[in-house]
Parts: sequence; structure tokens; C-alpha cells
Amino acid sequence: MTTETKIKLIRQETARETDEYGSPILREEVREIFATVNAVKRSEFYSGMAAGLKPEITFECYAFEYAGEKIVEHGGKRYNVIRTYPVKGERLEIICSDIIRAETEAEVV
Repeated sequence: MTTETKIKLIRQETARETDEYGSPILREEVREIFATVNAVKRSEFYSGMAAGLKPEITFECYAFEYAGEKIVEHGGKRYNVIRTYPVKGERLEIICSDIIRAETEAEVV
């Protein structure tokens, strides 16, 4: 039996404003949805590695709930979305890799 858990879908955009140092401010729009957490399939892992990516985790949700966000947060950890594809009718699989810390160190509002 699979259980669904809450995940956060995060959309980031650079605001026109800057901080006191002149750096652009990064704004986030966060939405919570329910999704099933799955391991990365072997074939997905190896094809990702061949392309220079490292798939780590897969989330499955309803397709209408996903709006192209590039970051997913689960269990306090953030992941980059590598790709998505439809599965099982109305469902969508979101394949993610570990986020690189330097990408998230900009000031977030």
C-alpha cells in the first residue's frame, strides 16, 4: 500500500528590487500538495547519470496539481526537478535530484 505525504512545490523568480548590496532578491511561491514518494527506477537512474544528472527521488501526484515548478521540498530537504512525465492516467511523475546549496544561497523573501 502506498501512502501520500505532503510536499512543497516551489516556484522562484528574481524580483526587480535589490537588497542593500545591489543583489537581486529571489522571491518564492510555495504550494503544498499530496504526493506519493517513490525510489528512482534503475533505468531512470542510469539514463540520468549518462546525461550528467543524478536522479535521487521520485514524486507522483495528480497532473493538474503541478504547474511547472522547478523545486520540490520534502522532509525539510529541497530537490531540483529534472523532468516530469505522465503515468497512470491523471497522474504525473516528478523525477528530482539533490539541490546544490550554492543555488539557494541568494536572499529569499
